[in-house]
Amino acid sequence: MTSQFLRRYSMYNMITLLLLLVPVSVVLLSLLKRRRKRKGNEPPLIKGWIPWIGCGLDFRRNALRFLQNLQKKHGSIFTVAMGGRCFTFITDARDYSSITKISHKLSFKKAVGDVSGRVFHLKNHSDLPRGREIFSEFLHGTGLADLDSTSARIMQETITKKISIDWTQTGLLQLCHEILFPSVFRTLFDQDGDCDDAAMSQAMRDFRHFDNMFVGMALGTASAKLEAAERLWNTLNKLSELGRGHDMIKRRDEVLRQKSYESRIGKEALSILWASLSNSVTTLFWALHFVLRDPSALRDIRNEIDTVRANKCMDDSSSGDFTMKELGQMRLLDCAIKETMRLTSSSMSARQILDDVEFYAPSEKKIIRLRKDDVLLMPYQLTHSDPEIYENPAEFRHDRFLTEAGASKDFFKKCVKVHGYLKPFGDGPSLCPGRHWAQLMIKRAFIAMLENFDIRLSDVSISTPTIDRFGFGILHPNVDENVLLRTNRTDSYCT
Repeated sequence: MTSQFLRRYSMYNMITLLLLLVPVSVVLLSLLKRRRKRKGNEPPLIKGWIPWIGCGLDFRRNALRFLQNLQKKHGSIFTVAMGGRCFTFITDARDYSSITKISHKLSFKKAVGDVSGRVFHLKNHSDLPRGREIFSEFLHGTGLADLDSTSARIMQETITKKISIDWTQTGLLQLCHEILFPSVFRTLFDQDGDCDDAAMSQAMRDFRHFDNMFVGMALGTASAKLEAAERLWNTLNKLSELGRGHDMIKRRDEVLRQKSYESRIGKEALSILWASLSNSVTTLFWALHFVLRDPSALRDIRNEIDTVRANKCMDDSSSGDFTMKELGQMRLLDCAIKETMRLTSSSMSARQILDDVEFYAPSEKKIIRLRKDDVLLMPYQLTHSDPEIYENPAEFRHDRFLTEAGASKDFFKKCVKVHGYLKPFGDGPSLCPGRHWAQLMIKRAFIAMLENFDIRLSDVSISTPTIDRFGFGILHPNVDENVLLRTNRTDSYCT
């Protein structure tokens, strides 16, 4: 009786399984028939073996290694099927200028989709001017000088709070957040210091949680409903109502109120805060990581800072902050920060192809045809790690971008001068509008930490870049590095 029941039960399961497999097989066969085929002059097409998913899993596992392997096998331009779409990768810097010539056939907005909607809960409104149109006067020329002067003063106030004659232990990334977050937050949104230390610490914790979740929210793999984000929105809304922000922020808030978009104020403020801080903090971390572990780099950069400081003290007895002109004289520091971004930036420009278009690719020495509705991607990390452009690309060289005479160095690939050899801030419509201020903030924070503190790195926890933020700016460290810290200067720089 029991064996008869089992036979019937097994037969029932087999029939059920067959009934389920029939429609699945039909769907799979349909997908296979509809799979795209390569046409003349189009780049090599890598489909992957899983319908719809394509090569998505390989890309997510280690994007840089995956693309480098495809580059070796198929050349500098290839198309990859992932997630039901096709992405054409341009991996050689010699082709960037050719892409610029067909920019009228490409769209940045359509390529990035609704990332701002998913992450910042912001809907597109055609009657709102773009942020860069409002902020342009504040991020260049005299507007930038005023913004930099304000942030320099607030940063020094932040540094002063941390000065201690006793050794303290902390994380290097934590320290970078503690210096940059209050400096940027107060400069943009709270110049009167309405947020006390407890409120600032909570805002910083919320921001770090939001930043850690950013990639997942952007890709739609993590929930975008965060209590941390809501607390930041509320705080930034209240500061806007009090009118405590920089004129640049006040101008944007005024436009939003005029068009009855008050509900956007806190959300747009968070997007500006994230854009100002996320990559700046990690760049500062990696710059300190590399320089403090390289005795020759540390010696040369200290000497450069000390020289500019000595000249400043001779010309002006005050112990004030460096001017933008004086910061510009620190070529080695600027070079070290560029080298840091070369090693750790994973920025990637994305454009949707609006219509079938052809262009001449110097790297392939032939015409390449791009197909309408595909997405064009330029992963700059492949250029930054190209051994034909950079000698020993995995090595940190603080003077890599300077000649022996101290002039800017040119770079070549196969005897052809390369113009787009370093693009940590993106390009074209996706070029970061606040890049000049970001570099000034990173320089000031770096100098302030060297001049104010004795910092000793631990050899126990040495960080390496993670791979899970490919395409989203500066890579994060896999672990924070332990440091010992104490003050190392007197009250005046010029004594």
